[in-house]
Amino acid sequence: TLDRSSAASDVYKRQGLKQGIEQGEGRITELMQKLLQDKRYTDMEKVISDPRYCQKLYEEYHVL
Repeated sequence: TLDRSSAASDVYKRQGLKQGIEQGEGRITELMQKLLQDKRYTDMEKVISDPRYCQKLYEEYHVL
């Protein structure tokens, strides 16, 4: 039973990780689309290298 419990736990962790990655990709895609629409090309470049700035723009554009 300990092995089954551990295996199940690993499956749930992998599923959670996959879901988290998909959500993160969705957020950055939505943000980039909005920046592109607003022609904020410099901000698009900055988002790639500055996580704090990226978070600021998530908040500005209400990307959750």
